[in-house]
Amino acid sequence: DIASYNMVLGAYCRSGRLAEAEKLLETIFARGLRANTGSLNLMLGGYFRQADGKQAVACVHKMRQHGVMADSVSWKLLMKCAGVCGDTTRKQIMEAIRLGQGSADQSSVACFNVMLSHYATAKDVTGAEACMESLVAAGIEPNSASFLAILETCVGAGNTGRAEYWHQRMLDHGMDCHLSVVNQLFHAVGKLGDVDRLKDLLARRKRKQREVTGSMYNALISACAKRGEADVASFSSLVHACAKSNQLPRAEHWIKTMEEVGLEANVVTYNSVINACARCANSERAEFWFQKMISKGIQPAVFTFNSLINAFVKAGQREHAEDLLQLMGTHGVAADAVTYSTLIHGWVTAGDVERGEQWLLKMQKSEITPNAFCFNSVIQARCAAGLVDRALDHLRTAMRIDINKSGLSVQPILSALIKEERLDEAIYWSNQQLSVPRYGPGSLAQLGAALEAQGRTFEPGRCSEH
Repeated sequence: DIASYNMVLGAYCRSGRLAEAEKLLETIFARGLRANTGSLNLMLGGYFRQADGKQAVACVHKMRQHGVMADSVSWKLLMKCAGVCGDTTRKQIMEAIRLGQGSADQSSVACFNVMLSHYATAKDVTGAEACMESLVAAGIEPNSASFLAILETCVGAGNTGRAEYWHQRMLDHGMDCHLSVVNQLFHAVGKLGDVDRLKDLLARRKRKQREVTGSMYNALISACAKRGEADVASFSSLVHACAKSNQLPRAEHWIKTMEEVGLEANVVTYNSVINACARCANSERAEFWFQKMISKGIQPAVFTFNSLINAFVKAGQREHAEDLLQLMGTHGVAADAVTYSTLIHGWVTAGDVERGEQWLLKMQKSEITPNAFCFNSVIQARCAAGLVDRALDHLRTAMRIDINKSGLSVQPILSALIKEERLDEAIYWSNQQLSVPRYGPGSLAQLGAALEAQGRTFEPGRCSEH
């Protein structure tokens, strides 16, 4: 049968005995047996090993005449052949693929991507662009891997102009590729000292809401420095980008670099580096930069103190974080909702709910309206401790003040009330236009099941569901 013939065919192809494999294939046809796609793929694998693209194409055509159609594996093998053949054969292979593929599916994209990866390795921009255009001409939608490969090709070949072109096409398709390649593009343009092109690249990514990394800002700063155009705003943007990606050493490096080139950091710069410290729970470095900021005569803002307090809370130094609230007053800075919510959440997370509640009360007395996050911290903690009535007191307070009610966490309260079989109260709170989950603990489904167990019917009423 054909399976037995395929075993022999595979042995011939793997050992490079393609002439014998071709004769065996003729024997299969002569005996009226039907070769299959496996037979085709074995032959294509052999032709790939011999870098014989012409015979690979001829094999595809011949097999099609005998009713054997190629599959995604066949196309990938053909693409591999194209990667090791000359331009003439490569065009023949591309034509064979266009003729042979009946639909533009994901496997089609994968085939072209194999080819594109070969061009990337060879740094062949012309070949990669021809392949990409053939892909589009065949009615196939390129994916992020396609753009990654062609960007790698252009950047690897040092052709920044074409890399920018394909970068823009990628953004226009609503895609992005691995950021390391985009970073390489920025650094390649940066080495040319072309500040305007870098700014344009940054602007394009921001317009399309794509991530802008610290490495991209790094390239811009380096280019600006070459032209003597580096300014505080540029450095501050770079420090901020490093902070967002939790790269504290890089953020600190750029502030030091600012000083080396004769630029003074401003409040935005210091805010960013202190925020980076907070993200890394490094209270010691946060305090260092805060004190340096003060020594430079720069007035801290509420964001400065919030980041500083957050750093000490995350480092487990909550008492010192409380002291900072007093320090804010000496600098003429008023605390805001973020200041208090950081302290409240810090104490509750540490297991001291009483201390968290004290700060919630102080917040209300200071005439700062708590947000839903502040209430949720203590509500969840009280419910977890089995003190649902204490949680309800906070929920009632929250309902009386002007905050976004949909953000309030009623789920733990409902779960606790259902557990204690206080179903009428659970029904009441489920109908207060709060956000109640449809399924899971503290959900409409759980409440309905509890009522059904008592022979009662539940109608959600005006409850807001998600």
